Amino acid sequence: MQNNRIKEKSRNYFNELAQAENGYDIPEPKKCYPYIIDVIEKIGDRKSKILDIGCGEGDVLLQLSEMGYTSLYGVDLSDEAVKRAKELNPKINFTVGDVEQLPFDDEEFDVIVCSHSFHHYPDPALAMSEMYRALQRNGRLLLVENDTFFLRRICINISLMLRHHPAGDIRWYSRNKLCRLAEKAGFSYAHCETITNRSAMLEAVR
Repeated sequence: MQNNRIKEKSRNYFNELAQAENGYDIPEPKKCYPYIIDVIEKIGDRKSKILDIGCGEGDVLLQLSEMGYTSLYGVDLSDEAVKRAKELNPKINFTVGDVEQLPFDDEEFDVIVCSHSFHHYPDPALAMSEMYRALQRNGRLLLVENDTFFLRRICINISLMLRHHPAGDIRWYSRNKLCRLAEKAGFSYAHCETITNRSAMLEAVR
């Protein structure tokens, strides 16, 4: 029940954000998109089947579409975000869904992207396992998250434990913790490194 309340809080927050005049105008995730796209360009081809979890309005997928990628999927808990994404990007497959029960078959995707969304998930181990399940063998997970120094992360997490964040934030993870979660889910390779002064990217291979 607690997890459902947290999800509802996140859903409501991002529904309101999607309906705002500027929508998902959040600077830090946008700074990370070039890093995500650069890795996708290096590991795949234009026929790669790509899923963006917590896709919001679909900015990453729109950029990939403009580059010639044709098999693009986005899933988000916010129905208003998905509605807006469909209006902005009618050629891309968007759906409302929960990362803990992804509405996709086993081993369906070549690449899964999850950018600045993981810290909202009530059950990070289950979320990571679902990402693993939906990836093809040798498929790649690109997970971007908030990154900061140890003491600041501890203070942030204590604050999140003591009060409910308006956006439904639950926990910020260290780079080592993200790698351990990926390895526990079954990924054969996991590496996480800083990409901006505020974000890090986990690359994990199924």
